[in-house]
Amino acid sequence: MRSAPVERPRHRRDDLACTKLGPESELMTKREQEVLDKLADAWNAFCKLPRVHPSELPEFQSAIHQAQGLVACRIAFHSEESRWDGR
Repeated sequence: MRSAPVERPRHRRDDLACTKLGPESELMTKREQEVLDKLADAWNAFCKLPRVHPSELPEFQSAIHQAQGLVACRIAFHSEESRWDGR
C-alpha cells in the first residue's frame, strides 16, 4: 500500500525573524522552519519512490519524526534558554 504525500500548509512570513507560536513568543527561527519544510519535502519525495522493502516507509517515517524531534528540542531551548543551557 502506498501512502499519499503529506499536504502541509505554508505559513511563511518573510517579514518575521521567527514564527510566532503564541502570544509574544518568537520561538522558531526561519531557518528551523526551513528545516521542517525540507523534512516534509523529503517525506513527500520518498513516498513517490517505488517500494523495494515492506519496512522502508515506516523506517523512513521514524527517521523523519526523529529529525523533527531534534528541531522541537531547539524550540524548547528557545523557550527557556537558562533551563536547557548546559553551561
